[in-house]
Amino acid sequence: MSIILDGTLGITSVTGSASLCAAGPAFSAYANSNVNISTTTWTKVSLNTKEFDTNSNFDASTNYRFTPTIAGYYFIYGQANLNNSAGSSPSQGRTGIYKNGSLNREGFFYTVGNTGVFITSVSSLIYFNGTTDYVELWAYINCTGTPAIYGNQNDTFMTGYLARSA
Repeated sequence: MSIILDGTLGITSVTGSASLCAAGPAFSAYANSNVNISTTTWTKVSLNTKEFDTNSNFDASTNYRFTPTIAGYYFIYGQANLNNSAGSSPSQGRTGIYKNGSLNREGFFYTVGNTGVFITSVSSLIYFNGTTDYVELWAYINCTGTPAIYGNQNDTFMTGYLARSA
């Protein structure tokens, strides 16, 4: 195997069997406790525990957001476990990726007449400028009773990584 580097263009050719990996930022954070929320109101998910954060770009104590310092295209995935304790008809759960305070992508779950738990997820490939852009996970539920976001490592989390530099 050989890799030819050019000071201006980067890698100009690869021969043989080679695997190249970027060393860009990656993170995984989750909510570690249940939180009661208001019905029919978008609520930011407090992702207060990090599994990993390779470039220290995820704030798990104040803003619960990912702010990458390397410009590029990032794959972001979020999931929330929403509980509808009393049931209602109809009921819906939503998970949203918010970029810079505005909804970027939304996942949706809808059911009729059931007390239930909604696991909603959402993903998107998003460009970040490497300085001021950030992303957060938000959740929404329409139901009666006392809705909650269930927090644990497997149900309510957000992950992301640099897929391609700018």
